[in-house]
Amino acid sequence: MGVSIDLYKAIDDNDKFVVISLNHIDESNKEKDRKEAFDEFFVRLHYKLLPESEVKRKKRAGYFYRWAIKSFRYAANRLGEKDNDRKDLLSGVVVSDLETALKLGIKKPKVYYELGNAYRELEKFYEAINNYTQAIELDFQYAKECYFYRGDCHYARAKEFYYLGEYDKAKEYCDNAIRDFKSAMPKFEDKIYDELKNTNLLKLYSFIKKHGSITRNEYKEQFSIDQYKELEKLVKEEKLLKNKRGKINHYILLEGN
Repeated sequence: MGVSIDLYKAIDDNDKFVVISLNHIDESNKEKDRKEAFDEFFVRLHYKLLPESEVKRKKRAGYFYRWAIKSFRYAANRLGEKDNDRKDLLSGVVVSDLETALKLGIKKPKVYYELGNAYRELEKFYEAINNYTQAIELDFQYAKECYFYRGDCHYARAKEFYYLGEYDKAKEYCDNAIRDFKSAMPKFEDKIYDELKNTNLLKLYSFIKKHGSITRNEYKEQFSIDQYKELEKLVKEEKLLKNKRGKINHYILLEGN
């Protein structure tokens, strides 16, 4: 009997995993690593080709979820951040396996959380935001982590829109990021101060880019605080320029910001 098209596809789907694994074999443990790579290839093949049934679907779902987490750890521990194989492993194995686990019926918040983490590392921030949201809505025990990392993705999206000149969108994503960072308190308190500072600054820049300047009253309205010390501080740091028009101070961006 000839080899089926499905078998060819399953082999092709698994090839990325084998190639990446073999490219990063530990020389001090070469034979063991090579054996594990090929053993796992055939295990993956087995789960890809299992006939469909409720019991086997659950087994397949559990396998793909466990292997996605294992692959994620492998990428973090064995592959550098700028290693192309790391991105290939994240997109071709981690994301693929987590999406497969979801399709096969595992709707646990942890799956959405890990999928959010993978997409965030791949800089697919829109997809990451959606998955963190799903995890939060399922009452995830790591909701604080989801809020923090979702806030980070909102901030990244805000920067993208800012540099595209879409300042309303940038401001909208800044507001989303600020809400998420505040929701992540107090767990990430040591990190959130800088995140909020950067996000508020980008929101301020977006407002000025759109309107040309900002007054103290507008600053109070945008940031819900009755003070303008931050504006004066930015003037001293040569990030803003104060321009008096009549009795009202207008703050504008210095060139290069």
